[in-house]
Amino acid sequence: MKIVKHIDTVKHLPRSANPIIETLSLEWVAFEDLWVTPDQVATFDIGHLNEILENYHPALLRSSSVVLIDGHRVLWDGQHTATANWIMGMDKVPCLVTTTDTLDFKNIPSIEKFDSIQIAKLMMDLIEQNNISSIADLQNYIKTYDNYQNR
Repeated sequence: MKIVKHIDTVKHLPRSANPIIETLSLEWVAFEDLWVTPDQVATFDIGHLNEILENYHPALLRSSSVVLIDGHRVLWDGQHTATANWIMGMDKVPCLVTTTDTLDFKNIPSIEKFDSIQIAKLMMDLIEQNNISSIADLQNYIKTYDNYQNR
């Protein structure tokens, strides 16, 4: 097996200090101590959970993201992964935990996988917030950029 040290492949990239990182910790959190929002309950996808379980392997695990708010560990990303880990026998699941006062950070644009219910909700929000009433309105609203050259 040929391998290279990862730092050698990325050390030329710019790097900066981020004070938020100072509040971050890796913890093994008891599954029974995790909380979720009503939105997360409504969008929990058994099919996605089954996909994770179908190909479950410890080498493919990732931590779930949790925020500590008012003493509650709120699972805001990775609820399906945490559930799969629990079903597969983990009483405590790996979580990246940070402390915050609200879930407002969830409004920060990020890259993530959306299920069809979430996409439909986002589309409805887009339509309502921008008074879109026809396909032509939607086509006029959408702008496509080729960001490939910026990668």
